[in-house]
Amino acid sequence: MTVTDTQRSLLKSRLAQARRTVAAPAGIPAGDPDQPAPLSRAQARLWFLHQLEPDSPAYHVPAAVRLRGPLDTEALTAAVRELAARHHVLRTTFADHDGEPLAVLGDADRVPVAVVDADPARLTELLLACRDRLFRLDREPPLRAEIFRLAPDEHVLLLVVHHIACDAWSLDLMLGELGELYAARVTGGPAPAAPPLQYADFARWQATRPAPESDLDWWAGQLSGLEPVLDLPVDRPRPALADWSAGQIPVELPAALAERIGALAAASAATPFMVLLAAWQATLARVCGTDDVAVGVPHAGRHHPGVERMVGCFIGTLVLRGDLSGDPTGRELLIRVRERALDAFGHAETPFERIVDRLQPERNLATTPIFQVLLNVLDTPATPPSLPGAAELELPIRTTKYDLNLALSRTDGGYRGGLLYRADLFDEVTARRLAGWFRTLLDGLAADPDRPVGELPLEADPAGGPDGPEAGYALDRPLHELITQHAVTSPHAVAVVAADGTLDYAELDRRASVVAGRLLAAGMRPEEPVAVLTERGVSLPVAMLGVLRAGGVYLPVDPGYPDGRLSGILDTAGVRFVLTEAEHAGRVPGREALVVAGLTGEPAAPVPVSPDRLAYLIFTSGSTGQPKGVTVEHRHITHYLHAVRDRIGRPGSYALVSTHAADLGLTNLLGALTTGATAYLVDRETATDPGAFAAYLAAHPVDAVKMVPSHLELLAAHGDLAALLPRRLLVLAGEPVPWELVERVERARPDLDVQVHYGPTETTVSVLGCRTADIPAAQRHGIVPIGLPFANVRCRVTDPAGREVPAGVPGELRLGGPSVARGYLGLADGRFDGGWYRSGDRVRVNAAGLVEILGRVDDQVKIRGFRVELTEVATALREVAGVGEAVVLPVGQAHTRRLAAWITPESADPVLVRAALRDRLPDYMVPAAITPLAALPLTANGKVDRAALPEPAPPAAANGVPPSTPMEQRVAAAWAQVLECGEFGVDDDFFALGGDSFKAVRAVRAIDPQLRVIDLFTRPTVRELAAHLDGGARPGGLLHRLAGPATAALTVVCVPYGGGSAAAYGPFATELAQRMPDTAVLAVELPGHDPARPDEPQLPLPELIDRIAAELPAGPVLVYGHCVGSAAATELALRLEADGREVAGLVVGGSFPAARLPGRLSAWLHRRFPATWWTSDRAYRDFLRSLGGLDDDEGLDADVILRGLRHDVDQAQSWFTRELTRPDRRRLRAPVLCAIGARDRSTELYEERYAEWGAFADRVELAVVPRAGHYFLKHQASWLAERVAAAVAGWRAGSLPPPAADSVTGGAARRDLREFYLMAAGQSISLIGAALSSFALGVWAYQRSGRVADYALVTMLALLPAILLLPLGGAVADRVDRRRVMLACNGMGALIMSTMVALLAVDRLSIAGVGVLVGLLSAVTAFHRPAYLAAVAQLVPKPYLGQANALANLGPGIGQLIAPLAGGALITALGLPGVVVVDVLSLLAGFATLLAVRLPDRLFRRQEETFTRAIAGGWRFLVRRRPFLIMIGFFVVENYLAMLALAVTVPTVYAFSDATGVSVVTACSGLGAGLGALAMVLWGGSQRRALGMVGFVSGVGLGALLVGLRPSLAVAAAGSLVWYASLTVLNAHWLALIQVKVGLDLQGRVLATNQMLAVAMTPLAFLTAPPLAEAVQPLLMPGGALATTVGRVVGVGDGRGNALILIACGLALAIWGLLGLAYRPLRRMEDDLPDAVTGAEIADSLDEVQAAADRLATASAR
Repeated sequence: MTVTDTQRSLLKSRLAQARRTVAAPAGIPAGDPDQPAPLSRAQARLWFLHQLEPDSPAYHVPAAVRLRGPLDTEALTAAVRELAARHHVLRTTFADHDGEPLAVLGDADRVPVAVVDADPARLTELLLACRDRLFRLDREPPLRAEIFRLAPDEHVLLLVVHHIACDAWSLDLMLGELGELYAARVTGGPAPAAPPLQYADFARWQATRPAPESDLDWWAGQLSGLEPVLDLPVDRPRPALADWSAGQIPVELPAALAERIGALAAASAATPFMVLLAAWQATLARVCGTDDVAVGVPHAGRHHPGVERMVGCFIGTLVLRGDLSGDPTGRELLIRVRERALDAFGHAETPFERIVDRLQPERNLATTPIFQVLLNVLDTPATPPSLPGAAELELPIRTTKYDLNLALSRTDGGYRGGLLYRADLFDEVTARRLAGWFRTLLDGLAADPDRPVGELPLEADPAGGPDGPEAGYALDRPLHELITQHAVTSPHAVAVVAADGTLDYAELDRRASVVAGRLLAAGMRPEEPVAVLTERGVSLPVAMLGVLRAGGVYLPVDPGYPDGRLSGILDTAGVRFVLTEAEHAGRVPGREALVVAGLTGEPAAPVPVSPDRLAYLIFTSGSTGQPKGVTVEHRHITHYLHAVRDRIGRPGSYALVSTHAADLGLTNLLGALTTGATAYLVDRETATDPGAFAAYLAAHPVDAVKMVPSHLELLAAHGDLAALLPRRLLVLAGEPVPWELVERVERARPDLDVQVHYGPTETTVSVLGCRTADIPAAQRHGIVPIGLPFANVRCRVTDPAGREVPAGVPGELRLGGPSVARGYLGLADGRFDGGWYRSGDRVRVNAAGLVEILGRVDDQVKIRGFRVELTEVATALREVAGVGEAVVLPVGQAHTRRLAAWITPESADPVLVRAALRDRLPDYMVPAAITPLAALPLTANGKVDRAALPEPAPPAAANGVPPSTPMEQRVAAAWAQVLECGEFGVDDDFFALGGDSFKAVRAVRAIDPQLRVIDLFTRPTVRELAAHLDGGARPGGLLHRLAGPATAALTVVCVPYGGGSAAAYGPFATELAQRMPDTAVLAVELPGHDPARPDEPQLPLPELIDRIAAELPAGPVLVYGHCVGSAAATELALRLEADGREVAGLVVGGSFPAARLPGRLSAWLHRRFPATWWTSDRAYRDFLRSLGGLDDDEGLDADVILRGLRHDVDQAQSWFTRELTRPDRRRLRAPVLCAIGARDRSTELYEERYAEWGAFADRVELAVVPRAGHYFLKHQASWLAERVAAAVAGWRAGSLPPPAADSVTGGAARRDLREFYLMAAGQSISLIGAALSSFALGVWAYQRSGRVADYALVTMLALLPAILLLPLGGAVADRVDRRRVMLACNGMGALIMSTMVALLAVDRLSIAGVGVLVGLLSAVTAFHRPAYLAAVAQLVPKPYLGQANALANLGPGIGQLIAPLAGGALITALGLPGVVVVDVLSLLAGFATLLAVRLPDRLFRRQEETFTRAIAGGWRFLVRRRPFLIMIGFFVVENYLAMLALAVTVPTVYAFSDATGVSVVTACSGLGAGLGALAMVLWGGSQRRALGMVGFVSGVGLGALLVGLRPSLAVAAAGSLVWYASLTVLNAHWLALIQVKVGLDLQGRVLATNQMLAVAMTPLAFLTAPPLAEAVQPLLMPGGALATTVGRVVGVGDGRGNALILIACGLALAIWGLLGLAYRPLRRMEDDLPDAVTGAEIADSLDEVQAAADRLATASAR
């Protein structure tokens, strides 16, 4: 922020009150500009940040100015350079001299200034590319400028300055001075005075004036005890390395609110800024659950009067610490904020960098030091530059330097700005909530400042809850009656199976009644606790049911309890009777021990028990160290059983695998017995032995199990997970459940229903639940949500004062409803309050409405201020090779608190484990102590016994081991030189030894000049850094290790897809390394594909392979190539085998061999006109986006990606062409795995096509990734890694794929290609003949009668049947032999045309007859075309299919252009009989060539659904999207007018010319279509596709107008060309919009619907044309009503009436297009429609895909 006048006066008052006497600052002396200068403190920090993140544009400061009116670009260029000449810092480079950076002055001519002609549609793209282009500060000046010429009188000036040379204040100075310099050059006036001092002078002066220690002491005191990281409600865990990508949402405060803010500020002797800061800090305090909030505030930093007009980086940052303790009122908080702010401004001269150095906060790369949230308030808007017609442009922000940055500017009486947020931490919905909470709280603060800020609402109307659905369960029966009823209804059904026997329901009830009788006879009182001390045998349910039948309270105790704890529980409960087994009877002295198995006597009748009587008593751990007994009534437990049954159904059997002394096991025991199912009681030894438990499940039909997740983890660590799971249902409860465990279960048993349940014992077993299959992959990180409440359960999330907080804000979970227990036995506890229970669990409700557990409110795990999810660290430990089980806990207090880990087995090396963790976790999450154990101690409930864990081992860094390897010694020597100390070991931390940012830069350069600073930050010990370097981590190479050990048994080399990066393989590498721990995964970074190095040359494929092979480590290699990367991958595998290297296998993903047609002509065409030329960048981008491969939100440089894609496609296609046709073909001995996404549109027909890899290897197998698209290597990385690992394991074991037949090379392939050329030639000739005769017959009809009606009839019948019957033709082609269909079509066509010849010969051919015959011929074409295209796919070897399809479509394309020309010439020379004879001969030629062709049995693409189903689906899609309905209405009118114009075009031209003239005009339409397509290739289309789609309707109208304007062949031909060029451009925009907004899967439906609508207008237009022509024609005949007016322009005579219709249609179309552009819902329809999203998974049916798209559209509309 800048300091306002009000703030200055307050500051002066404070200074006067403190009587601080400060001497006036000394003047700044001018220095020698030619001498290198030191960096200022602000520059030094920015220089370091540039070294740390050289590829980040986060510190670029842009200014974009739109200039309207005449502009002298030469003068402006010279003014920019003069600006740099006047302000030296703008032409300074920053060189490293002996580890210290110095500023070196350069020449102003080196400042790049460019004038660029720019397409307005690409302006934003060009501006962002220029803004984000990286500075090389050691060799380039920190300023560049580009002047974009959009039009002769419209330009945009972009200045980009690195922050090291500029701040916002300086930018205003530069723009103002630039305007003056430009004006001086243009007008010849005087230039402004030169600045007396330079920034280098200030830097030298500052270096002599260190910040006073007293100020540093003040800041240290102010920030003492501040948590280093604000615990913001992030949506994702902090990554080890922040990527700083940004999202932004607008924030606006209306003028009325701003006025109240000002009034509150004035009444409190504060400023509006202070009010905004107080509200922002209060909001953050609420959402972070803290009363101590630090917020950064920028300030100008220009404390010396000599720098007011100096350009340079002066901006500083103040850390304002907010104190919200004691729940102050708004006014009290504002006073606190005011005092803190004024004090801070009084010490503002202390540089933030010095404060950081003084405080020495923990160093990490996950966030910023000291504060993470910024507030920037500008009270005065920047002055616009004094350049002609200047207006500032705002550019979208892609990066941020802080977690949250709230920026507000005073505008129009209010405040306007935005909240910038880190996209790697927050979702947009969360950021919007934060902004909304701030606005609401601020409004409340301004309205009622005397109200406690903790009571101010965050939401105007909070939703409350969530609450479970209402259900009217019958709770009038006691628990035991739900069990005993089955003794009547199914007495012989098996109730219990245990190691010591089996009971049916009748026997269970009989024995329980005996137990009840003995208890009653012994004097048991109602609601008296009776202990059940048994193992998990048949005595347990008998005793439990007996106690309940007698009206007692069931108290389970575990025989595994120590005697002391057992005695304490029984004493607390006042137990007199213990039901037990003989071996435990002696453990309960002083009480009556009844051995269940030996009880005899008369059965007792059940005692009447009301639902509000106690059913059981279960003891839990207490905060005092003594167990507390939870009392649960019958109605509580029966309600739970009803509610949980609604969630899990009615499994036929359950297994109890944990202690019965905790309520978690009641689900298994009572869930079975109350539903008539079977309860399997698994003894302790079996339940904890993986082998025995797996055998038990194999022998017993267990449907459901509920267990603790750590229990399952322990079993799975030593056994086959799939064998350890029940048949139907797994419920995990009792602990937070990591997603990693759930996903392992899902992989092992995809059919298993996995649920997570939550509930304290005090609320009766469980009250919330989550079915994991309902959670999409994108939301799976960290811990599984505890889900939604069960029926009738009420949830509230509250702050410490018990006030409800909104969804998204963390708080304590309070539970209410019929499941809340009565209370604690004999204790009054505030946790039970008015039917509610305070759980003590910290939760929040996420955006999906699910409750997420965050930890405990009373013992939240924080390490160095960072919230740590212990399960995440434990999961990371278990994923380290060699580690089995793991548990992580915090140890120590306050600042000494750290993480400790205990792992198995005992042989694990803590040093190696810690090194592995550093590769994937932030340093604060790496345990300081790691203790290996033989086994983790467990409690009776199967949980880890934390109390039994030994003291953590001391950290390994204290061992003082000296460096031993050459690389360790090299690293240590560099450290010793930089740190000026020599006593440290290989495991000591660089920063703990006194290293800082600058020393880190010096150290890495002393070790290796090309090593990155980040490598030292992530590997801060000698051992780790040396191992990193020894592992081949050298910059400049192509191979980058993504996962796995440096020395590996197998190396996997991954080649990216077209235009892709090595980073794309990150998820796959991580997953594969987990499954193959001895495997290193390397990925290739292709030169010229890095957006940070766009000028890097790309490599031809042979050179690329040479370099990869040279870098590969020794040992076996597995090669993976995705998409077009498969060509390079295959070549690499072939090369390695030829060099004698062992290739374990080749994996090709999402790809088949794709080649050009062989032959010299094809090669020549490729050299002259490469295929990649014919697709624009825009089209490529849209196609990639439709596949899910390019996202604008990723902040990627699309131009670099597309350039790389073009190069990769060309290289791959050329390589496949060479390899498939070379006579000495090479083949792999290694097997090939071809992985394909089941829903990938680019790899259809994979069932057959995968075998094409048989051209390169003898053995090939197929893997189909379910519901996957093209980029499954990212989205289904886990599945893919599992499949690759299994394949490699099988290959190593000798299980190789079956031999693959090679069908795409050799003699058979050459024969198929020859037959294709023959068939293509014959069918093209026949199709050209059909087009020729269709044209000629229309002209003949008009020649014969001169009536528009006859021409319209023939032309309509030539068009409509082919369109209407095309779906049927496609269906026939799918089901009938294509060759026979084409033979029949050629024969039928010849017969029809022969009939016409015969009728002509006898002069019996009428207009009606021609109409019938043309209609039949059109119908034949509807069957001919689909059969021909399907036959191409069937005949051609599919590697050549792309080019073959293009060749196959050439015939119809040539026909559109040639048929009118040839038809006109032939009908003039030979008459209609000659044309018809030519057509008959062409059809016979097609028939003859087909006789010589045989179609092999290959697959071809079939229709996915019927035409009617496609129409229905397309119509449903369109009507649910209002913008598409508007578009349909618009084009219904456009289609009618265009078809009406078409109907009168030939009659219009023929009237003033002849058949030849008609052919010329018609041929120009074909030429125009070609030119329109070429224009789209070169241009790419308008930025908004709707503008091109709607705007070119006016172009169509202009063309139609020109055709009719004058009786001139030249004008008509030009009009025809414009007409069809515009139509092609229009359709290209329309198709692009459909591709982006509809997506590949649903395009067929929408296009079919559009075709139906377009066809609907054709008959109407052709039927209305004749009466219109008859009505209008007399008007323009000599003497007609319009002959002397309109006729003067368009001409008079025959056909000019038709011309007038053409002109009217053209004018109407032109106006209609302009109206469409003016109508915002049509012009901006793209804004109102969400882009089609290709998700991680694609549904199997089009209806499911459409349903997902509908949900997205509905959400977007909200």
